[in-house]
Amino acid sequence: MESSRSPDARARDNQIRQIQEKITNVEKHFGEMCQLFACYMRKTARLRDKADLLVQEICLYADTETPNLKRGVKQYADYLATIQDYRHAEVERLEAKVIEPLKSYGAVVKRKRV
Repeated sequence: MESSRSPDARARDNQIRQIQEKITNVEKHFGEMCQLFACYMRKTARLRDKADLLVQEICLYADTETPNLKRGVKQYADYLATIQDYRHAEVERLEAKVIEPLKSYGAVVKRKRV
């Protein structure tokens, strides 16, 4: 029965099958990447939150010390807080520049499948 089909029909069917395989492959891998990036972002955000708590605790400790030690410990806390500002920016960039585009690509793949 396969031989009764025209070469054009077989070529079209082959092309459709290849496109469907590509779409399935993209769905599988992009979905996994999106989940892993989101997990990475959540863990980075939790690390930032824990460091913020650490900065607060360092400041509380500094308030119990002598003026010279207090100044040095507070400066240390400020440096650590600055690092967390960068970590916060990293979380926001991951969301905006990586995760959102991957999510939107998922909608494109769904439209292509249809």
